[in-house]
Amino acid sequence: MSSGRPGAHRPGRTGHLATLAVLLGTAGCGGAEVPSESPVGVNVLRQSIDATRMLPITEELRLGGDDDEATSFFRVLGAAQDTGGNLYVLEYGNYRVSVFDAGGALTHRFGRQGEGPGDFVGPFYLWLSGDTIAVGDRQNRLHFFRTDGTHLLTRIYAELGAEGDGWTTGAPSNSPAGWLLSTTSYFRRDESGSDANLKPMPRMKLMAVEEGGTLTDTGLLWGLESQGMWSGVYWLQAPAQHQPTWAVDGLGRFHVAETDDYSLDVYATDGTHIKRIENEAPRIRVDDDLLDLWRKSRCTSGPECDPRRDELALSLPGPESRPMVGRIYGFAEGHTAVRRADSDPDPYDRTAVGELDFFDPEGHFMGRVPSGRTPWWFDGRTLIVTERDEQGIEYVVRYRVEG
Repeated sequence: MSSGRPGAHRPGRTGHLATLAVLLGTAGCGGAEVPSESPVGVNVLRQSIDATRMLPITEELRLGGDDDEATSFFRVLGAAQDTGGNLYVLEYGNYRVSVFDAGGALTHRFGRQGEGPGDFVGPFYLWLSGDTIAVGDRQNRLHFFRTDGTHLLTRIYAELGAEGDGWTTGAPSNSPAGWLLSTTSYFRRDESGSDANLKPMPRMKLMAVEEGGTLTDTGLLWGLESQGMWSGVYWLQAPAQHQPTWAVDGLGRFHVAETDDYSLDVYATDGTHIKRIENEAPRIRVDDDLLDLWRKSRCTSGPECDPRRDELALSLPGPESRPMVGRIYGFAEGHTAVRRADSDPDPYDRTAVGELDFFDPEGHFMGRVPSGRTPWWFDGRTLIVTERDEQGIEYVVRYRVEG
């Protein structure tokens, strides 16, 4: 039932689709735009997501707690496993990577707080490929190490030919073509050049790793542009608005969700549209109760907040149902996982992790994992996640996938 207030009427998807573009060539060269609709000839995989089909996992190893200093973690933001079963855990709060053997015994640590080569300032991403580990930090830097902790090189995004404002180290991923470096906050000025009209455009660059560890720009640049509405100095998006979401797997493929539907478009590293995966799942309507929850999640006081912005946002057209895809996770061997936005315990609490749907490298649904787990590593046989207990204590847990 509608309350008659601004935003209570929710028309269908209008004016908020993202634009996915692939720019080939060096900076300044023209590029080809990839349409958001599946073109003729693209393979489409349609499947139903069975909410009762769980991924068959059995706990093998649990690290964490306050009893042992070696496994007392402080904000884990990455984990991976090598072919020998050794486990690598990145801690944002302790500025380090801890390495454990297959049985869970601590073998060594590397990394420390600082601004020098190999030092971390807010490390927040870890990716393992072979015997090389990449760690990104909040100072736009990417650090490469051997698995024994030997520092290989550090690169700053500004040195890699990054253009525009606000480049921030995102998820590095190794692919057959080189390291894929994605950004989380890129801003493009409008045609007038006004700083008051900056638009957020998440970007991904493709870098090649040459012999000796040298990184070079291949000239491949991907972009996702979120179209919202400007009102004065405010960038406004309606409640329950879908945000363009993407991930890169270890095969160098881009998995993109750019609509409110449970659809994923898969692109090759060179921009070729490989397939579309259309997953059928029940929808959750955007009603007045959900809008009330959104209101309560907003800040309403303080110099950086303005209630008028929220009123304007409520007046924007938005989806009739909650977005299905909250986040996509790409893994080393081509598997993916999707955090179901419609299953989040609280859609406006970023720490509340919803249910996870896992897919094989071909895009087929494998099963679901209950909420409360953040996945870091999955190869179809092993799943590594972080979990928190009622006191907020973190655990790194390794599961074996049965069957």
